Amino acid sequence: MNQQPPPPKEIFSMPNNLEIDDQVIYAIGALIVMWATAESLFWGLFNTFTAKEGTETSAVLWLSIKNTSSRIELIRNLAKQHVSDDLCKRINECARDFESVSRLRNIFCHAYYRGDPVSQRLATIMSSATSAKNGIIHETMTADADLVARIVKGIETIVPLKQRIAEVLDDVRASLSLPPLKWNE
Repeated sequence: MNQQPPPPKEIFSMPNNLEIDDQVIYAIGALIVMWATAESLFWGLFNTFTAKEGTETSAVLWLSIKNTSSRIELIRNLAKQHVSDDLCKRINECARDFESVSRLRNIFCHAYYRGDPVSQRLATIMSSATSAKNGIIHETMTADADLVARIVKGIETIVPLKQRIAEVLDDVRASLSLPPLKWNE
């Protein structure tokens, strides 16, 4: 019997009465925490494929790979060695969707935040990103309702994605005759 985390009751709820810049900051924090939780589910897949009983081999390997995209690519390649084509396809779909949310998360984790000198409130966020097509792209975002909506859209993408990754992880473990992870411990 799979012991998956209970489904979320509501994808995301913003506290009432926050100023718009506080809404931006709150939403960025939620995006980052939810992204990190999804990454930890990928760690579960990686650990399933690489763990050696009585050692920390899996952790050493994971921590030696310095970026998430390389870790995810390694998981995709390991899956080809260990599980069915159907499970590989599902892992690839989760990885693809995680990559798009990772791009959004990276914008905010590697941005420069500028406050208004008079009000001392967050005014703009400046980020740089690379694009294979366009090289380096600079973006300046204003702390406004449109930015909050953009971040919340990312949150609304990652919450069901976490559930899908958890389901894939349980199915991978079952296919390898391993017990399901215990989410409630």
